[in-house]
Amino acid sequence: ALEESVSGESLALARALTEYGNALVANDRAADAVALHQRAQRIRLALLPPSDVQLAGSHNGLGQAQLALGHASEALEEHRHAAELLENAWPGPHLDRVRTLVFVANAQRAAGGPSAAAVTLQEALSMASTLLKPEHPLRVALERDLGRALLSMGRWGDAAEHLGRAVDDGPPDIERATLLAELAEAELSRKKPGEAVRRAQASLALRSDGWVRFILARALK
Repeated sequence: ALEESVSGESLALARALTEYGNALVANDRAADAVALHQRAQRIRLALLPPSDVQLAGSHNGLGQAQLALGHASEALEEHRHAAELLENAWPGPHLDRVRTLVFVANAQRAAGGPSAAAVTLQEALSMASTLLKPEHPLRVALERDLGRALLSMGRWGDAAEHLGRAVDDGPPDIERATLLAELAEAELSRKKPGEAVRRAQASLALRSDGWVRFILARALK
């Protein structure tokens, strides 16, 4: 049905294949999406110069599908190609570059490289800070993801800084309780029990959680 709606090996067909592939990934059908993204990529490579920024969409789409299948190395290669294309097209800050750096960081983290992911997220956050207000969902997500990466590396102070911004600037949704708990852990680990108590109590006010109660008990000792 998709090929009947768009005739020929055209850029329009490549766009339709990419959009359909992205929808399949979002609906847990990444295995079906890979072939669509690969075909979209072949069409664009045949019709466009290799440096054309439109190829970034194919690389990112295929990378997302590969990551959903657990193929972190393959995903990282695709997202790095996309990041390079976008950087060459737009050397300065650009939202598409920010989003692609997030994809790169996700693949790095999945490949077992939290330190590399933290560096990439810091680059994305620095760029986003010139484009977006602190409360923008993408910027809040970057603060959150960078904070979590730093937390996993034992960089408690840096983790607390970024998780704190995600809590302060983000919406009062269900994830706020989780962020507050992670922030409480970071504060306790960097020997700030008073802050740990404050953050843990705020988390428990939103949702009861045994792990947070344990952090609170340790902070109150």
